[in-house]
Amino acid sequence: MSGVQHRANGLHLFCRLRDCGVPAGLARRIAGAWEALAHAVIYRRRTA
Repeated sequence: MSGVQHRANGLHLFCRLRDCGVPAGLARRIAGAWEALAHAVIYRRRTA
């Protein structure tokens, strides 16, 4: 699960977008929106 969390992390997404040539401001907005949508699903607490 930690690999999924790393790859779906907003900062990781931001860096990959920048690597693809996306301007910093746009990459920041996309990564922020992704983080807002995905955070609750990816980082939910698991109960044993």
